[in-house]
Amino acid sequence: MKQNSPKFSLSEKAQTILYGHTIASTDSCSIVKDFETLLNVIGQGIHTKGANGFFPMAMLAEINLKLTHPICLTSQRPQQKAFPHINGLYLLLRSTGIVYLKKIGKKKFLSLDSETLKSWHSLNLTEKYFTLLEAWLLHGHEELIGEHSRGIPEHLLDCQIFIRQFNGRKVRRPQQTKDEFLYRPHWYNVALLQMFGFVLIDTNKKKSDRFWLIDKITLTDFGKTMIRLLHDLFEKEHCFIKYNEERGVPFGEFQPTLQHFFPEWKNTLLAVEPEEQKGVFVFKVELGDVWRRIAISGEEDLDQFSYSILEAFDFDNDHLYEFIYKNGKGVSTHVHAPEFGESPCTLDVSIGAIGLNPGDSMMYVFDFGACWQFNLTLEKVDDNSTMETPAILESHGDAPQQYEDNW
Repeated sequence: MKQNSPKFSLSEKAQTILYGHTIASTDSCSIVKDFETLLNVIGQGIHTKGANGFFPMAMLAEINLKLTHPICLTSQRPQQKAFPHINGLYLLLRSTGIVYLKKIGKKKFLSLDSETLKSWHSLNLTEKYFTLLEAWLLHGHEELIGEHSRGIPEHLLDCQIFIRQFNGRKVRRPQQTKDEFLYRPHWYNVALLQMFGFVLIDTNKKKSDRFWLIDKITLTDFGKTMIRLLHDLFEKEHCFIKYNEERGVPFGEFQPTLQHFFPEWKNTLLAVEPEEQKGVFVFKVELGDVWRRIAISGEEDLDQFSYSILEAFDFDNDHLYEFIYKNGKGVSTHVHAPEFGESPCTLDVSIGAIGLNPGDSMMYVFDFGACWQFNLTLEKVDDNSTMETPAILESHGDAPQQYEDNW
C-alpha cells in the first residue's frame, strides 16, 4: 500500500480500488470525451435564446447523436432537459467558465473564453477529469440549467441518496417512469454518474417521445468508493470548502486528498477573472413606474451606488440593503451592505468589477421590512469618460413616499 495515505478512513479494499484505477477515455468513462465534443460543437459561437442560454432546440437531436451514450428520443420539439447527458454537460460547460453567454446587441451567443480554454487544453486527461468532477460537485449551481437553486450545489447529497436506494446491491432496475429521477437525483445527475464512470447504464433501445428509458443501472466499485470518499471530504472536514459567493470555489479543492490515489493530477484549471471595467456607467433605475437615469464611475463601489440611488429617490439611508446580479458564470450573487458583516460586502465590490454588459440588469433591495425592489438596467458604458461624483441625468415620475403617513 502507498504511504502518506489521506487521513480519511477507507478500507484496504477501497484504497486498492482507487490506487488501481486509471482515468481513461472509454465508453464507461466518457465525460472528458463528451465534454470536448460539445466544446467543438460550440466552436466560434452559437446563437441562443432564453434567459439561460441553452442549446437551440433545433440542434439537440444532432448533438445527442454525437455523444457516447445517445438516447432514443422521438419528440419533435424536445427541451434541453429531455436530453440528460446534454443538460449535465451544459452544467459543466458553464460552471468551468470555459463557456459563457456573450451579448452582441440584443442577441446572445454561447461562446468560448479563450484564456480558460487555453488552460483546459494544457491539462492531461486525469486533470481534465477531476476538473469536471469539481465543476459538477462544487461549482455546478442548479440555476445554470433552470432548476431551483439551494445556495450551493447539492449534487453529491442527491447522488448519495440515489446510491443508498440500491440497498447494498450493485444493480437496480428502474420502473421506467418519467418522475422516477425527476427530483432526486435529477435525470442530468444520473447521466453524469454514467459519464464519470460511477455507474453503468443499459439503455432501452425502444424509442420514446417522452424521456430516457433505462433497463438497468449497475453501480461500479470505483463509483461506490469515490462517493464514499467524497462524502468523507465534506463531512469529516465539516464542509471544508470555504465558499465565497462572489468568487466561488477555486479549482483544486479535492486535489490534496485525491492526488494520493491519482498522482497524475498535478495542475488545475485556471479560471481567468474578468478585468475591472473603467469608464462611466449609465443605469436606468426603476421603482415601479418611476425611474431615474444615473451616471456613475465604474470605480465606485456598490455602497456608493446604493447611496446615489436612495438620494435620487429621496429615501433616507437608514436600512439594510443588498444587490443581486448574475456573475460571469450565470449564478446569482448577493452583495450585502457592510452592516451585514458578511462577504461579499458592497464596500469591496466596484461597479466595473461586476462584469455587466449593456442590456444586463441587477436588483437593488432596500429595507427588508418594506422590501423596496429597484430594477437597475445598464444602458451604456462610456469607456473614455470619467466623473468625480454620480449624477442624475433624467427623472420620470414622483418618488413614492418612503414611510406611510400615520397622522
